[in-house]
Amino acid sequence: MLHPIVVDEDGTISHIVGDEMPKIEGNAVTRRASNVLPFGITKQIAFKALRRVFGDKGRVSDWTRRWKGPHIVDVIDGPLLGPFGSRAEALRCEVEWLEHDRF
Repeated sequence: MLHPIVVDEDGTISHIVGDEMPKIEGNAVTRRASNVLPFGITKQIAFKALRRVFGDKGRVSDWTRRWKGPHIVDVIDGPLLGPFGSRAEALRCEVEWLEHDRF
C-alpha cells in the first residue's frame, strides 16, 4: 500500500516511512509518530530493553518484530490504540490513524 506524500504551504514534505515507502533522502528530518509495542508489561519491558541495547535495526529487532500475541500502538502525543490480535493488525491501524489524523 502506498501512503500519501503531503507538501505543506511552507514546503514541508510529510509521509509515512514503511516497507513500501522508504525515507526521502536529502535534507530530511525523520520523527517517530508512534510505537508498536507488544501488549503486556513484561513483554514491553523486555522489548524496550532489547531495543535500547540493540537498536531498531538488526537481528534482535527483527526477532522482536516476530513476537506473537497482541500488540498496541502508542501514538506520540496521541492515544493508545488497541490491543490488536497481532503486530500486523496493529501496524495497519497505526497507518490508518496517522493518515486520517495527519493527511
